[in-house]
Amino acid sequence: MNVLLVCEFGNLNGAERSLLSTIDQLNGAVNYSAVVPTSGELTEEFYRRHIPVYTLDWKSGESNRSIDDLRKDFSEILQNYRRRTESDFLVHANSLSSSRMTGPVCCQEQIPSLGHIRDIIKLSRQTIADLNCHKNLACVSSATKEYHVYQGLDEKKAVVLYNGVDLSFFYPPEDKKTNVPLKIGTAGQISLRKGMDVFLHAAELLEQRGIQLQYEIAGSRQSSKQETVELENKLIQSTAAFPEGRFSLKGQFPDLADWLRSLDIYVHTARQEPLGRVLLEAAATGLPIVATDVGGTREIFRNFDTNDSAALLIPPDDAQFAATAIEKLFFDIESRNKLGNQARETAVTRFSVQVASDNLLNLYKRVIQR
Repeated sequence: MNVLLVCEFGNLNGAERSLLSTIDQLNGAVNYSAVVPTSGELTEEFYRRHIPVYTLDWKSGESNRSIDDLRKDFSEILQNYRRRTESDFLVHANSLSSSRMTGPVCCQEQIPSLGHIRDIIKLSRQTIADLNCHKNLACVSSATKEYHVYQGLDEKKAVVLYNGVDLSFFYPPEDKKTNVPLKIGTAGQISLRKGMDVFLHAAELLEQRGIQLQYEIAGSRQSSKQETVELENKLIQSTAAFPEGRFSLKGQFPDLADWLRSLDIYVHTARQEPLGRVLLEAAATGLPIVATDVGGTREIFRNFDTNDSAALLIPPDDAQFAATAIEKLFFDIESRNKLGNQARETAVTRFSVQVASDNLLNLYKRVIQR
């Protein structure tokens, strides 16, 4: 089976890491080629895997290119790929924007295509119409699907396709030693959407309560919005405000798995989360998790049969609640161990990369046969 991937970004965030782990799993069953930006970590990963690459830059200098220009260039890439392949293939657009861009082109060229929707955001009628041009639409959670179906996404085309986590990389440490003081971590892009300000506020509240912990943030700022720059500056200033360097920014980690294994508790205070890949990675590492009950997070951790949860789910935008949940785990090692074991079991049984890859392959077959 031949699949042409279309990727908007050249960096390695959750969506791109999910894609790479799936590609590695499907190697042999699927012949991948990729449309990627000229440079970036993701582009380098495709070259390293000897996957044929076509380049398409979404920006000209600092400005975004028009969608009409992108579609014109993509149409030319399709023609070149079709001549080279000389057999049936499908297009897999790996983000909402790339799905919007490719949908009408694939429809016009009568090429079977799959759009991947990994965001929960308000969309225009035109964007919804462009997305509905695809044969199928993969949504990363039921929450993501329901949100966009309400906006007009074709429910008959939309399916839920959960991300998977590579259990050979993300696993509990063999001989876990508890940090003194306990180490609390969060990861993601430095942004208000990820709730980094709530994480900081919760840490300040716990400090005021006399509960001494270590706090680490793994991730970097990727937006130049004023609010995001101000948030980063506030976090940097806080590293000096806490005693003995107990609040630190670790930057973008090359090996997130090792960092997760060094933690005692993982905290995720996002205001919006379609289906957080880092939550799956933290769960696979066997960490007790405190996470905001937003988007698809409940789908990861809640057992709807027993009404039990493999994480402490808290309301968004509530630093007091987050601090109290962390405090509970600080004093209750039995609860930490129980939640960590439950989280690991959830990752193994429901969210392994093998399960995700099998589901994606079945969806490819469905797309190309229609």
